[in-house]
Amino acid sequence: MIVFCEECGARNYIESALIKSKANDFKCRICDDLIPIPTTKSGDDGTDHVQIQDYKILIVDDVSNNRLIMEKILEELCSVILASNGEEALKLAIEEKPDLILLDIIMPGMNGYEVCKTLKKSKKTRHIPVVFVTAKDDAVDEEKGLKLGAIDYITKPFKFSIIKARVAVHLELKRHQDNLKWHAQKLSLSNRKLKHHIIKQQQIEKKGRRFQDQWLRAFNAIADIVTIQDIERKIVHANQAACLAMNARPEQLVGKYCYDVFHGGKAPCKGCPSIEMFSDSTLHPFEIHHPKIKRTFLVSNTPIYDSMGKWVGWAHTAKDTMEKEMIKSQLRYIRKMELLGTQTINIFNHFRDILSGILSDSQRIREQHQNHDGVSGSVVKIGEAVKQGALMIDGLEKRIKQMRQQENLQEKVTDLSQLLGLLQHSIRTGSDKIINIHIDVPEILPIYGDEAALNQIFMILFDNAREAMTTGGTLFIEAKRAGKNAWVCIRHTNNINKETSGCLGETLLITQNSGDSDDLEPSLIYGLVKEMGGKISCESDSNCGIIITLYFPLV
Repeated sequence: MIVFCEECGARNYIESALIKSKANDFKCRICDDLIPIPTTKSGDDGTDHVQIQDYKILIVDDVSNNRLIMEKILEELCSVILASNGEEALKLAIEEKPDLILLDIIMPGMNGYEVCKTLKKSKKTRHIPVVFVTAKDDAVDEEKGLKLGAIDYITKPFKFSIIKARVAVHLELKRHQDNLKWHAQKLSLSNRKLKHHIIKQQQIEKKGRRFQDQWLRAFNAIADIVTIQDIERKIVHANQAACLAMNARPEQLVGKYCYDVFHGGKAPCKGCPSIEMFSDSTLHPFEIHHPKIKRTFLVSNTPIYDSMGKWVGWAHTAKDTMEKEMIKSQLRYIRKMELLGTQTINIFNHFRDILSGILSDSQRIREQHQNHDGVSGSVVKIGEAVKQGALMIDGLEKRIKQMRQQENLQEKVTDLSQLLGLLQHSIRTGSDKIINIHIDVPEILPIYGDEAALNQIFMILFDNAREAMTTGGTLFIEAKRAGKNAWVCIRHTNNINKETSGCLGETLLITQNSGDSDDLEPSLIYGLVKEMGGKISCESDSNCGIIITLYFPLV
């Protein structure tokens, strides 16, 4: 229940156990004022009603006979408390907390007006209604009492029936006020609970929508064709791969039978197991060829159960067997390339032996014919050609070894966001030009690729982009998700330096380092990106010079 403090207006929540206890009051949580607890009695209709019999009346009169007569008259209505003077009345008003005070005006010491004024000044007693009972019947005296805060004015002598009736009216009015206050507090509590329930329900719905969105994104990210079906083979959900395979939108597939969607028939696909086989927790993989889309799939079904453990459907997964064959083909190709690489290196070693012999013979011939200028010159040319051939063989062997080291790049995972963030510092510290670097990447961007190879590729692209820029430009490095790939763009705001401008291979892809460097050559950059399942493209822009765009498959 919520009870309002009459002193400060604060709302105070009290437990039902406190209401049912014998306590008469409790402290306000704001001002510590004592707040009376309404006395209640349960009605037949299940609601709580304040009863007059539970009220208390304080009778204040200096004449003992008047007090006894008033007590006798009113004790049938409620409990009666007696006070013989103003000081005692103020003390009992605080201790007993009466519901109504019948106050005589003419008393020795503190008169009734002074008592009423003191009662209305105190925050502990100002809410208690006061009725003056006096022999003064002057209108001025009555007006004065009402201005001090009294609710009624009863003059002496009075009839017992009249005073009983008037007191009963005031108690009934107090009862209605308390009832209204009690119901208002109860309604306020109900509204508070309802508001709390609505807020909680909204939070649950928001959380549910977030989980649903996360599930939907994960569901659509699956590369295989996946449909959620009920026990009658009707599609409930279809992921993006299924929609692409069927060339349809999700709403065009939902509600249709699985076999109707895949081959337009009126019965299950040939080779599809019976529904009863899917009711257990065992997976039943099988191959099905769909003439409609001219593809063969390895199909499996994962049972789905409700919260009661009842089987309600399954997740139907179809994996294109062509991918399996492509993987086998790639493995065969890798093995062939490995064998070819080994054979090529052996051939290079054989050629080195031959070239070494030619170089030794030419040196000996040159020494024997030092006096013949024509022979000596020809021998020198032969030696230079042999040396150039040896350098070419060394370069080819180096490239083959590097390519062989990258055979399993697609099996490695690298956080592209972390890699680009680390490279940003290297770009800043390694530049002697005044340029700005703006990097915009998500927190996490996992891709398939070797970290060392990616580091070398990006450093070469960044270095050459920086070399091609004029002082004062801004180098932009952006990365984000683009479907199933990670998209990376390298560009800058000003035109490229005319001294380093030219074709694509002469700007951002060719390293500025010397021939002794271990950095990759442009063709090998393309090869490494391709080996990691990615793509690289370049375009020219009048404002940004050369723009390099790379794509890498997301994990």
